[in-house]
Amino acid sequence: MSFYDVLGLQQNASLEDIRLAFKQRALEVHPDKGGTKEAFHRVYQAFETLVARQRREHHDAWLASLKEPASRNREPSFAEKRPKGQARKQKKDAAKTRASTPQMPRPRPSSRSRLSKIHRLLGRLSRETRRQVICQHFSQKQRLLLEKWMSLMPGPAADETRDRESPVDPSATLPQEAILNNESRPSEERSVVRLALPDLPARSHIKPKARGRSKVRGLGAEKYPSGVTVYMACIGIDGVVVSSRKCDLPTALDYLVILTTMKERVQLGDNLVSRMEQALCLAAEEQGKELQELQLGFSLHMRHAYWIGRHTLCTPRCHSFKVLADHRQLLAPFFQRKSDWVHFDPQALRNQWLQFQTLYLDICSSLGMQLTKVRQRLQRMYRLNSNYREAFRRHLERKAMAREDPRRWRKKQPKVTSRQRRAHIIEERRVKVLSRLLREWQCVIDKDDARCRLRSQQHHRRKRKNAEDRQVNADPEALDISGFVSALAAAEAKVISTSCGFLAYFQQVLAAKTEKTFISSSLVALPGLRSRFRDDEIMILTFDAHILGSPAYSTALDGFEGPVVGLDKSMHLYEVISQDLAHLDFERAEVEMERLVATALDRFPGTKAILLECTNLPPYKHVIRRHFAGEIHDCLTTLEGVHSGLVKERFLA
Repeated sequence: MSFYDVLGLQQNASLEDIRLAFKQRALEVHPDKGGTKEAFHRVYQAFETLVARQRREHHDAWLASLKEPASRNREPSFAEKRPKGQARKQKKDAAKTRASTPQMPRPRPSSRSRLSKIHRLLGRLSRETRRQVICQHFSQKQRLLLEKWMSLMPGPAADETRDRESPVDPSATLPQEAILNNESRPSEERSVVRLALPDLPARSHIKPKARGRSKVRGLGAEKYPSGVTVYMACIGIDGVVVSSRKCDLPTALDYLVILTTMKERVQLGDNLVSRMEQALCLAAEEQGKELQELQLGFSLHMRHAYWIGRHTLCTPRCHSFKVLADHRQLLAPFFQRKSDWVHFDPQALRNQWLQFQTLYLDICSSLGMQLTKVRQRLQRMYRLNSNYREAFRRHLERKAMAREDPRRWRKKQPKVTSRQRRAHIIEERRVKVLSRLLREWQCVIDKDDARCRLRSQQHHRRKRKNAEDRQVNADPEALDISGFVSALAAAEAKVISTSCGFLAYFQQVLAAKTEKTFISSSLVALPGLRSRFRDDEIMILTFDAHILGSPAYSTALDGFEGPVVGLDKSMHLYEVISQDLAHLDFERAEVEMERLVATALDRFPGTKAILLECTNLPPYKHVIRRHFAGEIHDCLTTLEGVHSGLVKERFLA
């Protein structure tokens, strides 16, 4: 049973619905209305959890985890509890069966299973060993990835990384009926549980007992001699107890809602009283009540084991936030934990007690109390705790003597038992397994990082190449060719060529810079072809017909009016060249190139010569030969025409 079931609400209920349901259920289960204290405390606990945002999110996450398959939490079957001898025999029979049947390859362990193994091993180590392993064996990236995985996983792995300000254990906060009324119990035991803890609506036919003055958590009660019972809401936060005026039960529940809402909104700190005042005003306004109507009273509660033992000392009630802030400021140095006062010597603690007694009596005097009775009560509480102070004094003396004579008070080293030795060996094995898993995981992380860096470099290289191509195609004059000029001057070969046909724009400029033969593109052979064929009988096959037909390349074509066919942008070869990809599917490129050539020849049937402008097209001349029997010229045939024997014969066919 969840907290929503306790209040009779849906999981998407609003805060206003939660408040109304709490008041209704609290009136039904209050001890003075025929209920029990346990039932009222469950209802109030459900209200406290659901009005707090973080605790409600935690409760919702726990409810979501319960909807997972029940096979994870099922009890072991009888077959799983068989003796080890039968289990070993079953394993042998299963191994023989598996040997006779074909086995599928075992899947490689994923990062998710590796992370779950690492998390499980860390949970089985001791706290000190776990801290040492995390500091020495984990890299920073492994810590961050493991923390992110734990926050995303449901259940205990996610609970460790969530807010620990107000931890709520779902199993501890469940109602008693949800724990005891388990379907796995025998039918006779379940019937006994139902009789011992019946559902709340089953009490409707029972006559309520006249109890009166039933104090429950959050509500105080007082019964007057006339028989009338009055109630008041009270709540404590960081040593400050806030209580409302005495009224009837429904009104006290309204006040309790206001005080609980204030407690959930207030954060502890230096300015606690001012934040309490702001939160109370806002909560009262949401309930449609004035803050003066509550007639709030404030008191400070403190405990000090050295002075007064287990007793709780309270200041008189005041009704002003300013007075409360002054009293809290005066007594703030004395709100100390044990870890604070154990370092003082008894004389210093005695002086502090006298100082506290003076301040406490001043506060009581300002609020109109009789100091004689208050002083006697303080002295009596201090006197009754003398045994504790004497034991603490002896403890300090023993520590001082141990500092003077270490051999006398040296603690004997405990004997290591066989169980502890086995536990140590098991922990060492777990550390070794964990170290191996971490090394494997680090290798995977390094490979992923290298793959990401490679993709990033390829992306930036492709982006830079596209930008350069756009610049060359749009405005070739803007390109810096000083590098080409330097390379021409340093070259020792007799013939110099380039690998991009679009550099035909710089043919005349670069040829004038050297005395050697320079060929920028196969377009150098175009004038010779035009002297033997008409323009409509020559087809230029290029990478991008749009770029070659731009005004920037009109000089290289010299007024050529024949067909210029470019690769389609959807072709695989175009994508590989334009995006600078590392892999080329040659068979696919052949099929698409054959389709392109066949379509172009159908459009221009009078073609007698084909000029391959792009340097990447000569490997597909055998595909063009299937549909065309005329002359095919490319960069290789142009080089062979300039210097005979430069290109192997099989590349010229």
